Amino acid sequence: MADGQHRRMAPGIYPRAFAPSLLQKASRRLARELEKWWKEGVTAQELSARKQGIIGDYLVGLSTTGGLADAILTTCSAAMMWGGWMSQSGGECRDAGPG
Repeated sequence: MADGQHRRMAPGIYPRAFAPSLLQKASRRLARELEKWWKEGVTAQELSARKQGIIGDYLVGLSTTGGLADAILTTCSAAMMWGGWMSQSGGECRDAGPG
């Protein structure tokens, strides 16, 4: 996957490949797990693990120039979409392109 691409997907949703003979088995297991989540919710341990995974993915993403640029652009896009919180805090998002 390209740098940071996995963060743009829904949490916990990653492409998988199965041999045709295992597709039905995988579908049944997925349906069983989704049914369990629907009825019981996620456990505290599952939630904690996911939170740590999100934090870790974010920090690893910041370790590359592309990941850092992606984080800056995402923040600026959110600021522009959701209102003026950046201008209120003294931050600024503007077009940094040529001309």
